[in-house]
Amino acid sequence: MRIEKQRLKKWTFPAAGLLYAIGMTTAVLSAGSDPLVRVHTILTGLLSLIAAVILMRSAIKNQNLARGFYTSLGMCCLAMGNLYFLLLAVVSFAPDGISVGLFAKSCCYLFFIAELAGLNTDVKRHGFAVLAIALTSTAATAACAVAVIMNNAVLISFASILLNVLCLVLAVNLLVKKRHRLYALTITMMTVKSLLSVFTVLSFAADSLSPLLYALMIQSVSSLREGGQNAA
Repeated sequence: MRIEKQRLKKWTFPAAGLLYAIGMTTAVLSAGSDPLVRVHTILTGLLSLIAAVILMRSAIKNQNLARGFYTSLGMCCLAMGNLYFLLLAVVSFAPDGISVGLFAKSCCYLFFIAELAGLNTDVKRHGFAVLAIALTSTAATAACAVAVIMNNAVLISFASILLNVLCLVLAVNLLVKKRHRLYALTITMMTVKSLLSVFTVLSFAADSLSPLLYALMIQSVSSLREGGQNAA
């Protein structure tokens, strides 16, 4: 009975996130309400900030700067990007062109790539693979920065897709490991969501999954740290 209660409590927030995604997407697609989109932007920004605080607090409290630490930094980066758009939503202002918020949301995947590369033992065995990942991710991040300066939408889209694809490949490769499966699945869903958001017709439906993914991120990083302690 206690185990069932623990499982129920564990999946309460992810279930609520899934119901939110279904309800909010249905409401927006049927009513086309701009105020609902603004509410979603504000809620997403706040939830990402809460998730980032929880993850970083756990890392600092447990003095665990190994597994999950890069993900905590990535969530902080993502939260800063969401916070930028949250503030714009509050003042009802739509940014023109490429913004620093978009840069932050794109570059958070650089930290997820670092985490995934560290967990992928197959990758770590091959020095060339590590070098290729480092060079590709660094070049894509630099391209994002240049795109913001030049206000080049094509360049930042290409660089963001490159980071997402690299992150996706590493995450899918990690799905075979049971101990890391929840984390790999969470990152896979995040990258797929980001890739689908490129298409206007799927943009909001994909983004509505954000609360669900933030809840899964907290749980998956917790499982990573527990796995690391058990392995030790």
